[in-house]
Amino acid sequence: MDLVILMESSSSLGQTNWVKMLSFVTLFVSGLTISPSVTRVAVVSYSNTVNTLISFTSYNNNAQLISAINNLQYSGASSVVDTSMALQNARTQQFFGARPDVPRVIVLLTSTGSTINANLALQEARRLVTISCHKY
Repeated sequence: MDLVILMESSSSLGQTNWVKMLSFVTLFVSGLTISPSVTRVAVVSYSNTVNTLISFTSYNNNAQLISAINNLQYSGASSVVDTSMALQNARTQQFFGARPDVPRVIVLLTSTGSTINANLALQEARRLVTISCHKY
């Protein structure tokens, strides 16, 4: 499986909720087998911009990945949340070059949903289905 985790990092989220999201993501990935041939994980933060924090090829085992996730820093730079940009990044950047023979999965973590471009977010979600991506 190639798994992209999209984590909102807007100023309205707050440091406390960012830490809660990191705890959830750590718990979630601890149940997976992280390796180049089984499960690869990318972590992306988004608000009014999108930043790849961890790419598919960054870590090859659970211990390395979990350590990196626990050290991710909260930006909280903007109150704008553009979910469409995050979904587009997953489709055009993260899954570009993804392995063709494994499921592509997105986990979207947000506190508020899109504050702008909500219709574009729905369009991007539909486009993800066309590349055989599973949304949870």
